[in-house]
Amino acid sequence: CRPATALPVQCVIMRPCILIASLDHWQLGSVMYNKGMKLSEVKRMPKKKQRAGPSLTRTINHIRLAAANTGKLVALDVLWEAYQPLCKQYIGLFCETLEPDAMLAFCFDSVLSARWQRVAVQQAAGITKSWHSNRLNSLKAYHEKLVYYESLEPIKQQAHKKPEWNEPALPTLHAVSIQANENVALQVKLEKATDSTFDFWLRLSTLDKGHPLYLPVMLAKRHRKMLSGHVPNRSVTLSRRDGWWWLSLSISEPLPILQTTSHTIGLDVGIVNFLSDSDGHQFGTVGQRFMQQVERVNIKTARKARLRACLKKRGVADEQLPSTSSAQSQRLARRVKHDIETAVVQCFEAHPDTLFVVEKLDVSGMRFKSSRMNRYLRASQIGHIQDHLYWTATKRGVPVVAVPAAYSSQSCPHCHYADRANRPDQQTFCCVKCGHRGHADVVAATNLKTRLNDTELRQCPNKEAIKKLLDKRHAAWLLQQPPS
Repeated sequence: CRPATALPVQCVIMRPCILIASLDHWQLGSVMYNKGMKLSEVKRMPKKKQRAGPSLTRTINHIRLAAANTGKLVALDVLWEAYQPLCKQYIGLFCETLEPDAMLAFCFDSVLSARWQRVAVQQAAGITKSWHSNRLNSLKAYHEKLVYYESLEPIKQQAHKKPEWNEPALPTLHAVSIQANENVALQVKLEKATDSTFDFWLRLSTLDKGHPLYLPVMLAKRHRKMLSGHVPNRSVTLSRRDGWWWLSLSISEPLPILQTTSHTIGLDVGIVNFLSDSDGHQFGTVGQRFMQQVERVNIKTARKARLRACLKKRGVADEQLPSTSSAQSQRLARRVKHDIETAVVQCFEAHPDTLFVVEKLDVSGMRFKSSRMNRYLRASQIGHIQDHLYWTATKRGVPVVAVPAAYSSQSCPHCHYADRANRPDQQTFCCVKCGHRGHADVVAATNLKTRLNDTELRQCPNKEAIKKLLDKRHAAWLLQQPPS
């Protein structure tokens, strides 16, 4: 045994104390749930083996902590009341003053333990990293629009609105969500508990130091199926919805080997047709019912917004104002996401062993002149189409290549003429120069497929350079045509 001076003080003193205290508490508490159970029958969940190479993380959510008694859940509510303001302080600090740093030294006083404070710092750092990334992408898109606006002639500038930069709002924790690690939320497994109906227990540290909670966890059939053959990751997510606390686990799987294929398909993302390929097939289509539901949701949202403005004018506090969201809008969003995921799966099953060419689409910068079309744009959730497309491709080992999206739906694949007049309506493409006709989404997918091997176009830094290149190619096409 090494002398105590050869080891850090925390290793000599803190670790044995925590281990013994937790096991003693578990031995006393387990009598209430599993009589006759010995201390040797309790163990931690096996540690996850380190995988070589990249991995894919999947979430197992909707695990309700319904078996825990009310007193334990009240302790979780008290914990959240201290956790939320601390996490909010670090979010503001990382957004306005410092760079996001998960290992930053503690800057604010809190009743939470050092381990819980570290969890709050890590969650705040993760949130602000996403915020900074989204802000940088929006700022880049703004500068591109501003350069394009300033390149126009003064007469044409009058027909366009000058781009304005709107600083994004700081992120806030609207939903009750705690992203905990094994230092504060340890998964404990029952090895020989024959009289227990629980799959495992969650050991959770609280504000009462030395007296952790043990929350029983019961898994549904689909949860056990997803966990079969896997060891959960050490981090968990605790969230509260509709008066219940929920648990989310995650598992990691090795990425499949990327397929090598010579078959290529272009994919265009749209509002009416979620996915359209260059072979002329559409996957996922919204109908008249979807548009009617969007209009009904808009009417209800506008009515709630008027009520909110009226109450705010009367001096009602912001925390007491009603939300403009509704159960109807949430149901519509869930249904659209389900339809999108179904369409993506159908597309991959229809094209096995295929390389997909998609567009680099900036959803945050997409706007229409019509407010009605903007409502359809938000309701169609085009951003989720892209996210699920990349997720499914990664999970299946299918290669996906992104190419520039500028003028892919307005340029003619035959004569290279690019103009908005080539799209007389949403679903029709008709070139005003050569007369080439086709479905607008299929033509866009065809252009994307062609751009895969178009090195000159893919090296263009912005949409203005792409427009000049297309005009140059159209002029060359005109010179090749016989005189009329």
